[in-house]
Amino acid sequence: MAEKEKPQTKNEIPATTASTSISASANKSMTRIIFVHGDKGGTGKSMMSRLLADFLNVATQKVAIVEADTSNPDVQRTFTVKMADGSQSALLPCQMIDLRKEDGWMDMMNFCQKHIGSNIIVNLPGGIGDHLTENLKFLQLFVTDLSKGGNVETELWWTLNITHDAINLLQKALGQYGPFFNKVRVVCNLFWTQNDKKGWVMWHESPLKIKLENAGGKTVYLHGLNYRVSDKLFRPENIMPFSEAMDAALGERINFEMSERYKLKEFWHFNELWLADVFGIAAPNLVERHPEHPETV
Repeated sequence: MAEKEKPQTKNEIPATTASTSISASANKSMTRIIFVHGDKGGTGKSMMSRLLADFLNVATQKVAIVEADTSNPDVQRTFTVKMADGSQSALLPCQMIDLRKEDGWMDMMNFCQKHIGSNIIVNLPGGIGDHLTENLKFLQLFVTDLSKGGNVETELWWTLNITHDAINLLQKALGQYGPFFNKVRVVCNLFWTQNDKKGWVMWHESPLKIKLENAGGKTVYLHGLNYRVSDKLFRPENIMPFSEAMDAALGERINFEMSERYKLKEFWHFNELWLADVFGIAAPNLVERHPEHPETV
């Protein structure tokens, strides 16, 4: 007898069948909940969330997305396709949830339970730190219960820009709810330093960096995307995953110039290398290695 179709959850766009197929080798016993945070605007949270979801999906890992930036849901838009009949279909399971409300945390728990065995990317808005402090203990009890059915990890991916304020907010966050997370990744967004790691002097010399890494945390470097490329790619009429935009046929509507498509491929190439290392999986190898750039950043 055919399985009865589950009712659609509010704010969740139905996913297309083809896009949700995964490799049989995917680790179904592991649920990873990744909070992409920064607690202020303009640090690259949405960029990091898009890249994480796209990379893991292309690498045949199960992915689901909680779009908590309800005022600017760019991550949800990236993985949503408008169909010929005007309806919308999701390339990946995605639900928009307001985590500033108690009901929102309940909705997120239901979403996590529905997508157990997935990498659940939670794209957070700026200024939500106090709401995390209030609700993460409640979520921790849920995660503990959820873990009885398999391994569950929670990760904090904190996106930095090159200001003292970003580091101070991270220090405050780690003091308030750092122990909730199994892993902490500090993401230095190289867009702010023209892809030069040496420009991150403030973070490199920070006592917080030493303390964090001695405790098992890790600093990673997000290779920046050229402004001309991001301006075209993220226009409402063009927006799509990086992996599709790199394909000349799928990304045709973006009307990239050859140099712009090259820069997008370079962005993917550098970032897929360190992401593969972080997750301990093989890089999808969507882009041929550039002879002039054989190493990662």
